[in-house]
Order: sequence, then C-alpha cells, then structure tokens
Amino acid sequence: MAIRPGSTQISLIISGGTATLYADEITYTRDILDFDRLEFSNAKLRDAPTTTGAKPIILEAFGGQPIQLATTCTNDVIRPLGPDDNNISSIKQRFNIQRFTIKGAPSTTANTDLVYTQALTDQNLLNTFGLYQDELNMELSITYLESLQSQTFSYLTTTSTSLTGPAINGTISNLLITEYTPDVAYEYQVAGGSTSVVARAFTLTLEQRTLTSRGSV
Repeated sequence: MAIRPGSTQISLIISGGTATLYADEITYTRDILDFDRLEFSNAKLRDAPTTTGAKPIILEAFGGQPIQLATTCTNDVIRPLGPDDNNISSIKQRFNIQRFTIKGAPSTTANTDLVYTQALTDQNLLNTFGLYQDELNMELSITYLESLQSQTFSYLTTTSTSLTGPAINGTISNLLITEYTPDVAYEYQVAGGSTSVVARAFTLTLEQRTLTSRGSV
C-alpha cells in the first residue's frame, strides 16, 4: 500500500534484489551521446609509440606516398598509412538513450537503500567510461590502443537492472542508474492504518543505452 495515496507502485529489479518503490511522476525523454573512438583513427595509430616508447619511422616516397621503414630492434608493428575513409563508422559512435526520470514518493528505507547501493555501482561504471574517454587524450602505445578496439561498452548497455509497474506498461530492461538523490528519511503514518514506517522521497534517473554508429538511423 502506498504511504501517500495517489502514488503509483513501481518495482526496480537490481542485482541486490527487488526494490518496491512509489512514484508521483515518471517522465520519459530520448537523448543521444556522441563520442569518438579514436583508437580506430589511423592518424592516432600511426603516431603511437611502442610499449618501449619507440616511434615508427614513416617517410614520404615519390608523389607523397607514405612508407614505413621496417625495424627489428623496436618490436614495432605495421601501421595504417591511409586516411580514415573506411573507419568513419567505427570512430563516430553514439549512445541512443531512453531516459526515465522518476519523482519518487515516500518509500521505505529498506527499498531505497537497495537503490542507493545499485546507484553507487552504476556510478563506477559511468566513471569507467569517463576514464576511457580521458585515456584517449593521452599518449598511448600502439598495443594499448589496439586493445581498446575490442571494447563493446556492454557494461553500460547490458545490465541486470529493470523497471516494471502499471505506469511503465510492462518491463524495461538493461537500465543504468545515472542519478539518484534521496531525501531525508521521515516516519510516516500508513494511509488507512494505525502503523507507521520510516520512508523517504527521492528522485531517480534511469537510462537505457544502445550503441550505434552516428550514421545509423
């Protein structure tokens, strides 16, 4: 039963269990987040040093054609010498975002505490993506750059969090908590009864992200 009449019940299914929550308002929006995967850029791969710091030796032949001189003492690899024409879709990436912003009604602290724990976990995942973006502004070895190419960002797109309830009209899966702000906990009298519970209101933002090339519709 809702602590405050008029609130709708929703369930947030997370790794730590199921949080039964109440909401006064749920807002749905769509958004995009564009970013560049520079580990696929030929220019960055061409200029990257080896793990020992050695730089590739690239010269211009007749007609300005670039050539790489083979070396055996630096453990170097063959570098891409052409432009990025064939790499555009790999470099120019986008998260398509479905965002659910919930104005939470008072819900028991046992349930909001579950949300708080998951929010901390998801913040670490967002920080991991932020670190990835920061790394690309650093000088990285060719070996490290090539290792980044296998990254799928599934930790942001495939999660164990889902949302369900009448106001959702079904179940929405693979959600990420991007913002959670709990209110101060108060003791509430349960509507229609003589008992009381300790509960808090909150605001919660959940996102479902899918990864595509910016050229995709």
